[in-house]
Amino acid sequence: MVSLDVTLRTLTLGNQDSTTGWYGKSYANSTVEMYICPKGSSDAFLKFGRYANYKFTGFCKNITINEGDQIIDASSRYYLVKTVTPYFTGDRFDYYMVELERRIFTEDRPSTSGTWILESTLNLDPRYRQKVLLEDGVKGLIAANMKEDDNVTNATYITTFGKVDYPLPRIFITKAVDLIFCIESATTQQLIDHDYTAHAYIHDVPITIWAIDKAGITATRLIRAAEHELERIVETYPTGSIRSIGKEDPTEEDIGECILWSKQVSIHYKVGKAG
Repeated sequence: MVSLDVTLRTLTLGNQDSTTGWYGKSYANSTVEMYICPKGSSDAFLKFGRYANYKFTGFCKNITINEGDQIIDASSRYYLVKTVTPYFTGDRFDYYMVELERRIFTEDRPSTSGTWILESTLNLDPRYRQKVLLEDGVKGLIAANMKEDDNVTNATYITTFGKVDYPLPRIFITKAVDLIFCIESATTQQLIDHDYTAHAYIHDVPITIWAIDKAGITATRLIRAAEHELERIVETYPTGSIRSIGKEDPTEEDIGECILWSKQVSIHYKVGKAG
């Protein structure tokens, strides 16, 4: 008899790392049934009779599964859960179609900074410099300037390094966060003197502002308030590291259950050479 048993690794987000801003991850393993088939299959093995939309498609029911979870099949192949779409017949739930992405997991990436950043050079990391600025008690972000729709309640926000390796909606759903400032990797230009020696560097650090619409919050409105906050910081503290600002148009991404809104604001700053 064919077994459809797979291991479901349910993701839980823990505490934030003080440097990267990423939440620690932990997984709870359980055995569930899932039929995994390649794109284009119309196998009715589970009596679903449905077309497999994705390169690796999972069909399941009677389980709780979310984006960011992991699946390990009977051959020890790892998959990352990318999307979960429920299907109904009238008012009757039939099954979930799960978009899976094949991964080679040797170990789960930790949220702690030490694995990814040399602490001796941390102060030179443009992402870290901007995160320190945004979190500074005097010069940094002011929560009172970023309100919910009622203009009374302060929105909650976090600052993190970019390239978080779990879906951002998990933060909004499980951590009661309204706004995320993701500080991406910088591009750097070296400035040289007449004798061809370096004397300064110009860093361009993109900061992506993320939000979703939810009760009491209009995402685009809140993102605009957050954008104003970044403008205020640069306008108020243009020196030390010489700063200016650039912007990109807002974008939206339909993630099924909601729209993930974002806008990228770039902080340009000039610093002298290290040492």
